[in-house]
Amino acid sequence: MDQTLSIAILVGFVVASPWLLLFFYRATIPPGMLWAAILCQFFLPIIGWAIALYVALRDWDFPPPPDS
Repeated sequence: MDQTLSIAILVGFVVASPWLLLFFYRATIPPGMLWAAILCQFFLPIIGWAIALYVALRDWDFPPPPDS
């Protein structure tokens, strides 16, 4: 596996790990912390995968555009 892809996957899982913990332990969330649960469950994974895609694609050698 390419090293950049490995780093991207690692970054995605590290940033999404609070969401995973919250998913498995959601019964212990106090009612006043519902906003934190929503933040962790919806926004952190999106941010994590956005960072992972950026890391994966920033050094990618895209082919040049075809000559017209």
